[in-house]
Amino acid sequence: MGYATCKQCGNTFWREDNETWKRLCLGCWLERKRQEDGREAELQQEIEQLRARLANARREVASAQPVLDRKFIKRIVSLTHPDKHGGSETATEVTQQLLAIMQRQCNRNAW
Repeated sequence: MGYATCKQCGNTFWREDNETWKRLCLGCWLERKRQEDGREAELQQEIEQLRARLANARREVASAQPVLDRKFIKRIVSLTHPDKHGGSETATEVTQQLLAIMQRQCNRNAW
């Protein structure tokens, strides 16, 4: 049994010989614990706010209608496909853009 020096405030405090894990006096330990508990509550509140925002975003995405229907895009691609236009660079570019739009819409609706 003996005294130890608090690592935070420098005051001495009583501890048993087998309590070498005690490095803070009771006052400093309680203060640290209070701060940790307060930070934990802040983080829990932030988590709840983020969950609510995510739920709102998911509802918005679910209710949003795609700009173009997937079947309609496929019909347009069949009209603009480069094979039907002699490998035209413009036809290739238009078809690529349409396929990219279709892919983005599929990804958005995957939620």
